[in-house]
Amino acid sequence: MKITQRQLRQIIREELSKSLKEIDLADFPGQKDKARSIVSPGTKVRHKKTRLLYTVEDMKDQQVFLVSPEGEEFGVSKSDFGKEYDLD
Repeated sequence: MKITQRQLRQIIREELSKSLKEIDLADFPGQKDKARSIVSPGTKVRHKKTRLLYTVEDMKDQQVFLVSPEGEEFGVSKSDFGKEYDLD
C-alpha cells in the first residue's frame, strides 16, 4: 500500500496528538507536572486562527519568541502561546 505525503502528515499529527496527551509541556499553564518541554528553538508552530507557520526562535522567562514567515521576530506570552498556537 502506498500512502501520500498528505496521509503521512495526518498519521504523524494523530500520533503526536496521542503522545502529547501523555507528555506535559513544562512551564506552560494548566499542566500537571514539570515534564521536559517539547517546545524548543527551531520548533515549527501554527497559529490556530490564521494557520500561518512560525518558528520558535527562543524561550525566555514567560515569553516565547517566534519568527514569522516574513522573517520578523516577536514575543508571545507563554499563556497566549499555549492558547493560540499548535505544534506543526
